[in-house]
Amino acid sequence: VLTVYVLAAFIFALKKSDAFMECTSIAFAFFVLHLSYGTGYLRGIADFLILGLSPSQKMEKLSR
Repeated sequence: VLTVYVLAAFIFALKKSDAFMECTSIAFAFFVLHLSYGTGYLRGIADFLILGLSPSQKMEKLSR
């Protein structure tokens, strides 16, 4: 699965740029964005659905 992800990231990065270093940077950015979003999503599931926690007042004000 990881090989397919890396290959797809480089293919889509090549659509944006032909320079190898720039493609590497774009592919790394894809990875960081997906990892960050996925981690936050899983933490939200754990906090709100499994542990039954509610958002803090600080977070409610920040997001609204």
